[in-house]
Amino acid sequence: MEQRVMEKKDVKSFIAELIKLYPAVYGPVAKGKSVVFDRLKDAGEAKFNYTRSILPPKKYLMPQQECIMKFDMPPSPKAESVVEFEDQVIIGVHPCDIRATKLLDMIMKGGNPDDNYNKRREHTVIIGIDCVPDLYCYCSSVMDLKCTEGFDIFLTDLGDQVLVDVLTEKGKEIISKIETKPASGTHLKKQEELIEAKKKLFTAKFTGPVQLLPLELEGQWEAPVWEDMGKKCLSCGQCVLVCPTCYCFDVADELDLSMKKGDRVRKWDGCQLAGFAYVGSGENFREEPGARVRHRYHRKFKYHVDSHSMTFCTGCGRCWVHCPVDINLVEISNRIFKREAECKA
Repeated sequence: MEQRVMEKKDVKSFIAELIKLYPAVYGPVAKGKSVVFDRLKDAGEAKFNYTRSILPPKKYLMPQQECIMKFDMPPSPKAESVVEFEDQVIIGVHPCDIRATKLLDMIMKGGNPDDNYNKRREHTVIIGIDCVPDLYCYCSSVMDLKCTEGFDIFLTDLGDQVLVDVLTEKGKEIISKIETKPASGTHLKKQEELIEAKKKLFTAKFTGPVQLLPLELEGQWEAPVWEDMGKKCLSCGQCVLVCPTCYCFDVADELDLSMKKGDRVRKWDGCQLAGFAYVGSGENFREEPGARVRHRYHRKFKYHVDSHSMTFCTGCGRCWVHCPVDINLVEISNRIFKREAECKA
């Protein structure tokens, strides 16, 4: 990794250069009292002092809705796959969302590769920035706070200067177009000090190590926590629809008014929605909300650990913030740890 430094006053010029170089540059912008990722038309629109966006930047790699095939109906049936992409930059991505992108890369490139996602990913530059946690953030419990992979460039605010970590050839090509100088040991030491100071700001924490959760979940299939959370859950699906690592989708064929041609469309879907587990026979094999909460939790902290050796929660806090009944994975995790400790006592 190459590490350089730019003056903080030059950041706007840097963004302006990106807007000139790329067809699409997306970044965090204000929307009412919240922040969303949107296309930047001017460098001054970017809002870097935010805690979290409403939706994660994954929406530019896996859109909420997209056409994946166009088809003609009989008597002259024809089908053609659709993969839409353009060169794009996503700037202002927090470490939790960078890690989420790395996890999605692993899923979308393995097993049955997803051409639509992978083409967009191939043509995407990710520029990260560091952040300050609030009371809903718990990334210190599930991931390393120092970002070392999954980005092209990472910016750390050092005061009057910005430390620039350059990881990829794409990143080097971009940085070569702006004025920077090599980072010194002092700059790197200050970055480490900021990370250590950040660790002390977290108020939401797991009471046990996340690496133990797959083992702790053994024998807790009928734990009271699932029924308790199920009684609260409204099955609104907000938690999974704002999650940066959820990748479930539904597919539907939509005919135009002529009934002669149509589009095959995929849309985000989520396991917490009441109809997600319906099958063709009319059965719903996760009919109770508690069963759906349990399923989601196991996907984040057991299934993907067993299959990919990775926890699929990044601690961004979006699901907690947007849950209307305050269900959160910190409370569930700590109840799991507590019950396991009580069973061993």
